Amino acid sequence: MARVPTELRRQQLIEAAMTVIAREGVDGATTRKIADEAQAPLATLHYCFHNKENLLWAVFEHLAKLVRDDLARTSAPDPAATVLVTHLVRETVQWAIENPAPNRAQIEIWSWARRNDPEFASRIYDMFIQTWKECLRQVLAPLPEEHLETLTRVFVAVIDGLCMQLITHGDDLAVLREAETAREMLMAYVGSP
Repeated sequence: MARVPTELRRQQLIEAAMTVIAREGVDGATTRKIADEAQAPLATLHYCFHNKENLLWAVFEHLAKLVRDDLARTSAPDPAATVLVTHLVRETVQWAIENPAPNRAQIEIWSWARRNDPEFASRIYDMFIQTWKECLRQVLAPLPEEHLETLTRVFVAVIDGLCMQLITHGDDLAVLREAETAREMLMAYVGSP
């Protein structure tokens, strides 16, 4: 069997973890099932991550990186801050529709962490708040820090709610309609801080 470079194997294990967690929840996603999904030896998973919590953290880091990368590629039809911020609602919801496993895995991990390790849950949620805050700061530079903090938390709450509705009901069109309403609400807020 050919040796797989460590970074590639880490990425395969992260992808496998998202798939297994989306399918079976965090408790059902044993390290053995994740290693099997990645077609990797169990020892390799433990070598790369040492334990399941480190793997869960890596999944969240990966998801945060996806957010940053997607935002870097996002081009709104109008460069105005209000349009760009609200455009992100559509883009993020569309991403969740097109990527159901990472979307479900994110919520499963956070819910599991909230029940089992509230400090870990806070750390991973804070990582997402900071990721979005930095992204929004780039397009809302003149926005006072207090308003930026509020907007970021509302934005994340809206996205989380829409993603949860998507998982619960699976109705893409309803979630897209609700995203449009959320977009209009955020545009009203950004337009008048």
